[in-house]
Amino acid sequence: MPPDDLSLVSRVARLAACVWGGRYCPIIPFFENGGEHWSAPYSLSKGLDIARGYIDFFEPDALVEAVPGMAEQLGWRDKQVHMGLPRVVSLEKFFEVNERGRVNFAAGIDILEVMQELYDREFKHERRHKQPFAIVDESEGDAFFDLVGGRYPLDEALEETRYAYKEVFSAEPLLANADAALKFVCEGNAGPLWITRHGLEESLGRGSRDDTFFIFDPKNAGDAIDYWNFRLVERHVTPINVEWLAEHRDFVRERILETFRPIPGNPSGIKFHTTLVFGTSISEERRKALWTEHFSGLPDWSVVGAHMPTLSAHSRRNHGPREDKIIVSAATASFDETVSPDGYVKLPAPVPAFVNATKTYRRARWVNVIATGSSVYGDEAATVYPSNLWSPVYPRLVTGDTLRIGREGWVLAKEHRIDYSLVRPESGRDAVIGWLKSQGVEAQPSSEGQVAAQVIAAVGGIAQAAIFADRRTIELLGGMAENHAEVSRDGKRVISTVPDRAKHVGVIKEHFDARAKGAFGLWNGLEQFLKANVFRAGLRVQCPVCQYQNWYDLDSLTYRPTCTRCLNQFDFAQTPEALNRVNWFYRVIGPFAAPDYAGGGYAVALTLRTLTHPNHAEMTWSTGLRLPQLNREVDFIGWHRREGILRDEREEPLLVFGEAKSFGRGAFDAKTVDGLRQVAARFPGSVMVVSSLRHISEYMPQELAVLRELALWGRRDVFHGHACNPLVVLTGTELFAGYGIFQAWQEQDGERVHSVYDESDLHELSDLTLARYLGLQGYWAERFAERSLSHQRARLTRLIRARAVGNSRCKAGSTTSGPPF
Repeated sequence: MPPDDLSLVSRVARLAACVWGGRYCPIIPFFENGGEHWSAPYSLSKGLDIARGYIDFFEPDALVEAVPGMAEQLGWRDKQVHMGLPRVVSLEKFFEVNERGRVNFAAGIDILEVMQELYDREFKHERRHKQPFAIVDESEGDAFFDLVGGRYPLDEALEETRYAYKEVFSAEPLLANADAALKFVCEGNAGPLWITRHGLEESLGRGSRDDTFFIFDPKNAGDAIDYWNFRLVERHVTPINVEWLAEHRDFVRERILETFRPIPGNPSGIKFHTTLVFGTSISEERRKALWTEHFSGLPDWSVVGAHMPTLSAHSRRNHGPREDKIIVSAATASFDETVSPDGYVKLPAPVPAFVNATKTYRRARWVNVIATGSSVYGDEAATVYPSNLWSPVYPRLVTGDTLRIGREGWVLAKEHRIDYSLVRPESGRDAVIGWLKSQGVEAQPSSEGQVAAQVIAAVGGIAQAAIFADRRTIELLGGMAENHAEVSRDGKRVISTVPDRAKHVGVIKEHFDARAKGAFGLWNGLEQFLKANVFRAGLRVQCPVCQYQNWYDLDSLTYRPTCTRCLNQFDFAQTPEALNRVNWFYRVIGPFAAPDYAGGGYAVALTLRTLTHPNHAEMTWSTGLRLPQLNREVDFIGWHRREGILRDEREEPLLVFGEAKSFGRGAFDAKTVDGLRQVAARFPGSVMVVSSLRHISEYMPQELAVLRELALWGRRDVFHGHACNPLVVLTGTELFAGYGIFQAWQEQDGERVHSVYDESDLHELSDLTLARYLGLQGYWAERFAERSLSHQRARLTRLIRARAVGNSRCKAGSTTSGPPF
């Protein structure tokens, strides 16, 4: 809505009081030019970008536009729906009267249904401690009581709502003055907005302040919008009309002194404090005057000032706290379901208890949010997707309806009382390929990617890939697998395949006994490899014709086996002497028999494990894909989301492209780096990961040089407060770590990594690995250094010298003269 129309702010706030949960609906300021009121905290955001930032932050389920065309101008895709919640609603058509004379709201549930349930359950009978309700007289040009307590619209069609409120709650009429305001903020009176929160539980939201007063001018539309939205991030906020601050002075000072008490259990004596936030319309000079007049003489640090917070989904995590909006929910239902044979999962679909409480069958629309768990310990099912808030075209996991993906979870619009939802999940590979297609990039599984996927599936998931986290084991498996080599025959170079090589069971047992002694964990034992069908036991039998030592598994062993070399059949010798010469041997089978360390599958599996375990980050992933349009191939692609602690709202996942190499020297050459660069350039904000089973000491200088060049290219620009395409470098130190990256570094360096760092944060991990292996400063430290005087002086000196050298070369080689163009 336009941010300078106070009457429109009042109208929106009053309509919000008419639907369940309306007090939690944000107001999005829309303007193309100007907007200085909101530009202060958004140094890089102007005009429509501020509205887009609010939408990204609050993630609304539908947009109600005050002027038709606003949503489209912002880039919000309006997909027409036949049932359920619409994407865009005109403010003029937020409610309509049907043929039976009943009001139907385009979104939400009519507050009359809530009133009916409250009446039936609580207000029908006299209560000992009665909740006081109030209704405040009209006050033209002042939105305070539209925002605090609430009022209902004066539309004739909504007369029933106004009448029901008075009758059910015995609302006391009040004059619109400072005394009425005190009844709401001090004496606990409730109003229409209080009813909209019935049955809803709030998350912590910001949750970091002890007590907050928001002092604003309710006659200013910008201040009114700011207060309305501030309540949606700060739970404990008390509104104060700046014109009534003198009347409220004693109450505010008493609250400040009550709050200023020691924090229980804090040995340093730190106390709770109160925060004052002033509306932006209040000038700095007036703020100082108000502070001196009303808050002087209070104990030091009992009250502090603050600004209106930055409401943006992309606020930098490493440069100040990120705001969290308050999330509300009415009911929850846990589930642990398996996929049916036809590919669907039946999930519970909670329904508000008061739907159709009036028995009038009014339209009711709400949403179910599916908070998916991590797939790290299960199969490769996709549970992490990027937000599709602006265009919910992909993924299509629900038949006949769209599924909105956000930081809260998967949002399903509901209109009818059906106790379940059918969702058709997809694999990580299908999810990644489908999303890339929606972005205009075709993708196809590569042969190496197929092998890597089989390796991960065989062991039971990327967490279970810990069985490969041992270099000697990888080398053993690689030595037993097939081997391809170029040989010369008749003057031509051809590929020769050497069959996989079996190992005596005693050798294999000796290897795993030694591994179990050197490290703790069930994944170190031979049993895990046998369970995953990495090895298969068979008998080695010598052919009496060509003397070749054949290997037979139990299914192929007969009394007359066929020699795999000379193809002659022979009798299986059963004399005691012959049986003594028969030995049991293990052979690797399936994807583990593929050459080049399972086609790089071990490196891919360990890299994905390192990115997700043991920090419990969530990830939807796909192994190797070919991208024909870009003429490139990547070893893995996925969406990575770090673990959220005590948060109902999770972070937007990061798109990750990775190249994983085994032990080959010089594997990171210019071709490999250029391919990764080209793919990442197509997706600004994506993270590049390069990994190898080698330790950093085994890297060639040329490899480190091209990786450094790639890292600097990834830092070429800022994208949402971070490097445009940050690079993470993982070596054998990280991939073979038993208990996480930081634990491996501590064992190697003898020092713990400071607790301020989070190894599940890929931006921080990029800075740490680039500093450790490529000698680069942290991203922001580097950018700040570039702005220093000494850096600018050195840069200018280099430019002057380069120009001087260029001029001298031109003079030395000049043979003609002409005009100085």
